Amino acid sequence: MAKMMAPESIGSESIYLEHTAANAGKYVMRVVDAHEGGRPTKDGVEPINGFSAECEVVGSGDNNGKKFNLTLYDGKLSSKDGGKFAVQKQLAFLIATDVVTPDVLGKEFDYDPVDSVNSLFVIELALGQPGDNGKAYLDLHYSNIYHVDDPRAKLKFDDFQRSKIATIAPANRHPSDYFAKLTVSKATAKKEAKNPEPLDLDDL
Repeated sequence: MAKMMAPESIGSESIYLEHTAANAGKYVMRVVDAHEGGRPTKDGVEPINGFSAECEVVGSGDNNGKKFNLTLYDGKLSSKDGGKFAVQKQLAFLIATDVVTPDVLGKEFDYDPVDSVNSLFVIELALGQPGDNGKAYLDLHYSNIYHVDDPRAKLKFDDFQRSKIATIAPANRHPSDYFAKLTVSKATAKKEAKNPEPLDLDDL
């Protein structure tokens, strides 16, 4: 006859946002940590060409506090668009987290993604196609990352989110016209429709 002390529960709930179709959509997230030239793995931070942000969901639902790792790679000149779309996604994040302002559009600038830590932002996630391992993962939908004040976010905040947003420093709150440069014109949208490519930051 054997004896054991039973644990209080069997198994544990993942601390990460589950990669399911049900979890696709828009979220408010907070940047917990960021890595220039690296992305977190179970074995530590793996070197990459780009940067990453360790984030957590902010909201009153079941996913509140769930973690999500966002990786934003540098653009490659060898890609079909010359790396433009990849850089647009990076810039969308940097503007959404107040690391830089929309005034940098079309200019060369220095930045440190670590400056995004503790920032709140809105992100839209989509479930990608299954890879060689048969698994599909949530990832950034186009370049849909927004500052919480950006009208393009089109997200109705719940009471918990509003309470967190209220703690943002006044210097990092912005009127709607602050984001005017980020809006794609109708003429540009019509042109891009012939050769689809999501360009929220068309002026880059």
